[in-house]
Amino acid sequence: MLPSDQYVYLIGIAIIGLITPPLIKLLNWLFSPPIVSPQASKTTYECGEKPIGQAQVRYNFQFFTFAIVFVIFDVASVILLSFAFILKDTLKNGISDAFLSLFGATSLFVIFITIGLLFWRYKNALLWS
Repeated sequence: MLPSDQYVYLIGIAIIGLITPPLIKLLNWLFSPPIVSPQASKTTYECGEKPIGQAQVRYNFQFFTFAIVFVIFDVASVILLSFAFILKDTLKNGISDAFLSLFGATSLFVIFITIGLLFWRYKNALLWS
């Protein structure tokens, strides 16, 4: 009995997936230039420049906080924009149970974001010093 077409495709993809990484490694070994100075490749910058100062510097935590707040409100804006489009269609077609559950979930999401924002405000995490 012959296997179905689905198994043939699955086996073909598995074979390609198993052959591709060693093939890429072989091509890299064949075509890459040899390392002239192995000591230079262990420095901070492999371009041959001597580093000035230390490679690790103190990073201000407020940059991280700002990035997290930006990502959270970016996601919130996408969710609220999609909810606005659904609301526009719902006003044309009438309110359904699915809309009410979506409205409840969106309201809960906005409440959680507001609580988080108030918490950050209370902890003075959003003040730039």
